Amino acid sequence: MLDMGEPILIQHLARQIIRLSGLRPDVDVGIEYIGLRAGEKLSEELFHEYETLEPTAHEAIRLANTRSIELPLLTQRLSELGNHADARRLQPTLGILCELVPEYKSAPPENSPPQ
Repeated sequence: MLDMGEPILIQHLARQIIRLSGLRPDVDVGIEYIGLRAGEKLSEELFHEYETLEPTAHEAIRLANTRSIELPLLTQRLSELGNHADARRLQPTLGILCELVPEYKSAPPENSPPQ
């Protein structure tokens, strides 16, 4: 992961680009706020909160230390996950999903009583 410094507002960046182009924000060039589009986020998570960042030889580059799993085991569990999901077996599907992604918290299915 690259250390990119502090986050900046897109509005600030837009105004700076307009000024560097020799124009005046809100006078020569308007800035229009249109809201988020489908799939857009206000911020981006660069790494998971459970990952640790390790230093590298370069001070601005960090290595994300992630959880690992052996490929044969992952392949087997993903195959089982797909089989259970295809057969609409909810509990085994969620069980494998929670095993592979411990941070995943499943919501009760729609139209089902709370447990």
